[in-house]
Amino acid sequence: MKDSDQRNKNVPVATPTGTPGVANSEATKQATTIQADSGYRRTSVDNLLAEGLERYFSEVLDCVYFFSPAEIKRIDDRGEYLDLVFRMPFFLPEPSPDSGKWLQTRSAQTKLRRGFMNYLRKREVVKDLSDFFYTKLARFLLELGGISRYSDGVQKHLRRIAQKKLAGRPSHAIDKDIAKQIGKEGVEIHKTIQDMQRSIERWKKANPKIDDPAIKKNLFRSYPVKVYPWMRFFTSLIPKLPRKPYFSSKIGPSEVIGKDEKLPPAKLSEPDHWSRIDICAKVMQGKLLQDCGTRFSLRDIGAILRTAPN
Repeated sequence: MKDSDQRNKNVPVATPTGTPGVANSEATKQATTIQADSGYRRTSVDNLLAEGLERYFSEVLDCVYFFSPAEIKRIDDRGEYLDLVFRMPFFLPEPSPDSGKWLQTRSAQTKLRRGFMNYLRKREVVKDLSDFFYTKLARFLLELGGISRYSDGVQKHLRRIAQKKLAGRPSHAIDKDIAKQIGKEGVEIHKTIQDMQRSIERWKKANPKIDDPAIKKNLFRSYPVKVYPWMRFFTSLIPKLPRKPYFSSKIGPSEVIGKDEKLPPAKLSEPDHWSRIDICAKVMQGKLLQDCGTRFSLRDIGAILRTAPN
């Protein structure tokens, strides 16, 4: 056995107890103590901590949940949509000493169930459920269309349709609260982008030779991320900055229309070519994806921004 293996064998492994949240805190403290006392590298301690937590949570799942086949209890056709009552493929056992210290009472189990119910209402979880049922709808339509008649290669290709549409075409409706957020924050971002355009024009008058890298540096100084958190999303757009339609901008000598009759992205040094509304929509899309875990449609975001009061 190597010396390093022997050392790892002698290091105590974190074995947390109590509720999962408390267990995680306790395990982290134990790992910090192990690192300080033994002088081991953080990566080695992390591996040991992960092994201990894996055993703990595995035991929790084995102890707490009994698994059974999932079952759809009822489906009602409501015309525009379907109502579905679904029984989860697991359930909680009766309270007992074997259920773990944090599930020995009925009130503790009720608290856990309600917590899980609230978790299922989170946007990112709802999105996963939406994607799951959309995929099942796509498979049903393929079966209805007789996909089994074709070769395995053709079937494999067709089954990717749902994934492609989910990846490229957001289908989540924007509720009233999100629409208000887009209207409020979007207007402020739009005004700031307009102010950025004026700033760039001033910099160009002061230094006609200023280039995009210098302008980018000035923008970071004038509009810091600490004050404008959405600037990180604007920065990601710089290589492909949305521009106005070609008929509303003067075509520069270095700009070449491609085969698809589209101009290249706008440059930082040409703020009059920027499409503020499209830039603002993409910034809001990135911000909402970070905040809500949902990628909303650019078209829907743009429609709200165009009708928002200034």
